[in-house]
Amino acid sequence: MQLNVLFGLPQERSEDERVLASFFKEEGKHAVCGGSTANRVAKYLGKEAVVSLTYPSDLPPTGSIEGVDLVTEGILTMGAVFRYLSEGVPHAKDGAVLLIERMQEASFIVFYVGTGEEKRKLVQEISAFFPSVTVREI
Repeated sequence: MQLNVLFGLPQERSEDERVLASFFKEEGKHAVCGGSTANRVAKYLGKEAVVSLTYPSDLPPTGSIEGVDLVTEGILTMGAVFRYLSEGVPHAKDGAVLLIERMQEASFIVFYVGTGEEKRKLVQEISAFFPSVTVREI
């Protein structure tokens, strides 16, 4: 199973349609990381972004959008993914743990990474833990 992870969007909103069409054409599961990104994805899909009121850890809560398998906060959650992969995954079912579980289930991971050097660096660090990863900078 392929996991497609959208972590940010292009700076220019005029590129959203092209990037999101490409992202959702990918087979497999889809995860969206980032609050602003989730809002733009929801608008693209014509659906509502809903935030969970459950906080299983100190990370921001997850959310949901019909048509998306997992919605998390962005930079804090991805930082926690790297930290958990490096130091051990906790038992709390926060967004980082849920994303790691999906990554571990996947035979192939495709990251769509938006603007920002910190995002690109985190994805490079996380990618080192998985054998089959493609990174597409958007």
